[in-house]
Amino acid sequence: LRTFNSGCGTPSYSATIKVGFVHHTDTPNNYAPADVPGMLRGIYAYHVKTQGWCDIGYNFLVDRFGVVWEGRYGGIARPVLGAHTGGFNKDSFAASLLGTYATVTPSDATIAALDHLYAWKLGLHYRDPLGTAVLTSAGGPNTKYALGTQVSFNTISGHRDVGNTTCPGDAAYSQLPRIRTEVRSVLGSGLVNPGITATATSYGGTGPTVTAGVLQPQHWQLELRQRADGTLVRSWSGSTSTTLAQGVELKDGRGVVLAPGGYTLVLSSAAGADPALSWTSPFDIVSPLPPPGATGSGAPGLPGDFVAVTPTRLLDTRSGVGQGL
Repeated sequence: LRTFNSGCGTPSYSATIKVGFVHHTDTPNNYAPADVPGMLRGIYAYHVKTQGWCDIGYNFLVDRFGVVWEGRYGGIARPVLGAHTGGFNKDSFAASLLGTYATVTPSDATIAALDHLYAWKLGLHYRDPLGTAVLTSAGGPNTKYALGTQVSFNTISGHRDVGNTTCPGDAAYSQLPRIRTEVRSVLGSGLVNPGITATATSYGGTGPTVTAGVLQPQHWQLELRQRADGTLVRSWSGSTSTTLAQGVELKDGRGVVLAPGGYTLVLSSAAGADPALSWTSPFDIVSPLPPPGATGSGAPGLPGDFVAVTPTRLLDTRSGVGQGL
């Protein structure tokens, strides 16, 4: 069915995931485990053949028995662009509860599965389940926000926060505060929105600053490694219960200025024996010298470089000066 509509067949991706939306399928609740695959295929066919989408709209579906099903094709660990939350599909993902939850509360098994799914998916992108994130509306008929409007959402939000709908139903929507707290508990230790002020600088220049929040008090370590072979060049460490900001000095442990080349920054942390997902970023030190063979730049040399100069007499022995050395 992924090739049923023209222009389909290849999944699209967002750059990241900032928000996870919760939906319900608005289908019957009294299904048996054996009924689930057929229900999913029916939703899939409706989304493709009736709605005209390239695939099922949701990234995941969760049944009342606590089983998580892959929805839209493209890789569950990747930020697959879905068709789930009109106007705000970019930089988000969605799971839909199989059933109708206007008055029926989702089962404990469903909630537990949703907790672990959202902890895993949001954790891959260093998000705080109790935090917020800003998304930009793509407009369209299925959202109440005009094209280009920037909206702050809870990291875990309901479909009704975006569009004129009751989805995911009153009984499910009322569970979102509980879900956010439980997702946060499942995540345990974790980094939040790690980043770097610059991914390149000139030789001898000022290094970048690495920043991040944390989900709970934890000890962190930042390593600067050679990209080619992983050799450790220098490291910094500390502890925080809120945020961290560490400047990267472009010198090794002996105080020698680092040579131009490719490096990797690795930020890791842990709360006791509970490690967080580490974060890495490339970092380049760029030489100010011209390429080999270039002349006339006047650029200063680097340690170990040969630099052409105008010949100058350093010692003159023609008149006896310096004899006997």
